[in-house]
Amino acid sequence: MKACVAFAPATDIIARHGTLNVRDLDRAAPGAKRFLTDYSPKNMPTPQCPVFLFHANDDSNVPCDQSRAYAEARGERVKLVVVPSGDHYDSMTEAGIPAAIEWLKPLAGVKAKPTAAAPKRRPVPAPQPDAPAEEPAAQDPAAEPQP
Repeated sequence: MKACVAFAPATDIIARHGTLNVRDLDRAAPGAKRFLTDYSPKNMPTPQCPVFLFHANDDSNVPCDQSRAYAEARGERVKLVVVPSGDHYDSMTEAGIPAAIEWLKPLAGVKAKPTAAAPKRRPVPAPQPDAPAEEPAAQDPAAEPQP
């Protein structure tokens, strides 16, 4: 895997669902709590690829603190981008996806487009006002008459 991108992820599954809900789930399906604990991203080994996390500070679905804690525990391999607002979905579509695409480009070998200099053009002469029609030249009285 070359890279991983996650938008407002639940990195602590037990906290996401609540200890009481997980306890009830474990009663109904023995071993569920252990599975959710073991495979919660916060308890998994650090990914071997770069990771991009995006979260809004005002996320009402998954607390942004989960992404902060995950990124802090994993160091430079994880890039965390936090925006002040946008909740769980709008922030992703408005800011998160564009930010992730820009982050992915160098990893995918996409080079930034150089800012092209304006092409050199020959100067275009300024338009000239229409020249008035030439008037016949005045005749010099000393000149010989023209046939």
